[in-house]
Amino acid sequence: IGTLCTTAPSISLEGKRLWILKAHPVSEMEVFLSKILVNVFISGICSILVSIAIGFAIGFEYSLFVLVLLILISFMISMIGIIANLYYPNFEWDNEQVPIKQGVSVLIGMGVGFFAVAIPFGLGASLVLSGMKDLFVLIILIVVYIICSNL
Repeated sequence: IGTLCTTAPSISLEGKRLWILKAHPVSEMEVFLSKILVNVFISGICSILVSIAIGFAIGFEYSLFVLVLLILISFMISMIGIIANLYYPNFEWDNEQVPIKQGVSVLIGMGVGFFAVAIPFGLGASLVLSGMKDLFVLIILIVVYIICSNL
């Protein structure tokens, strides 16, 4: 989920046809939100499957919290990808591979996404190992991701 960031190259993929998007009576926020929701939907399917698998493995009382946590992570990673692509767009390309695989915004989106997942989960694992209740740690992580998503 942390490295699945379809929004990082999404603005650069408009390329020389960006004027078409600007000519329509749609606000920038609606365009950004639609690009974010595509990423959340794609990773949401994976999140549902993972939360079901976790439910079978350790108990279904955690499944809803894990699902909410994964959707929040996906939303935050999508926003990071859009922001990175706004700062580092690449509109001059001949092949779609350039903005998708070689773009600076993709590198930033995947790197920040990896650390945005790894650091809080490492913190959560250390809290669980220190004796804190699992469910309480999941709630703390959900609150942290909600706060980070609103920044």
